[in-house]
Amino acid sequence: MSSPWIVCPTQTCRLRETDAQAAQASIARSVGLVRSEYLESPGLELTRSEARRFWNFDTVTCDVVLDLLTATKFLRQTSAGSFVRIECGSH
Repeated sequence: MSSPWIVCPTQTCRLRETDAQAAQASIARSVGLVRSEYLESPGLELTRSEARRFWNFDTVTCDVVLDLLTATKFLRQTSAGSFVRIECGSH
């Protein structure tokens, strides 16, 4: 059983590194877009499915972006499942 790492390790490694860099850049752009929208729209409140439709994200991108913004304390998820911006000084 052959592996692409054995047949052509340099080319395969470059391809995978490029794919990872492109994915990271795409997520970074998506995070910036969502942050901007929440900053420009006070009171914005979206569920995961609403956010997917609003920004035309696939499920994985939407989950990663919302999870990152929640982990960094920019957003929080309400008991109803919506994502809202954490205001400075709020609890």
